[in-house]
Amino acid sequence: MLYAIDGVSFDQDLLERLASEQDPVAQKSLLRATWYLMTPASMAALKAFAERPGVDPALASHANELRSSFSGLSFSFSNTETLRNERRKMMQRPISDEALIEFDSYTMKLLAKL
Repeated sequence: MLYAIDGVSFDQDLLERLASEQDPVAQKSLLRATWYLMTPASMAALKAFAERPGVDPALASHANELRSSFSGLSFSFSNTETLRNERRKMMQRPISDEALIEFDSYTMKLLAKL
């Protein structure tokens, strides 16, 4: 996964691709990747996508669901940079169900900080 690449920023490219992509299957994947960024810009991009004229209503609904998925948030005293670094380290381990669950846990902690 791209999240494990230290010092490489693909955020802007991802957001631009989401704004221009026309294929519904690709849009759904881009929505999920955008959500995993956990930045104010990514949350704004999800909102803009959902409100864009002509977007498939199911995909607009999916974007809104991603934005509102606050259930199960766990509070953390760590700052966002620390959480992002820990999440990045998580994906440098061998891929496993446990690693992905822990990655999602850090993602939800980041969401709580936004």
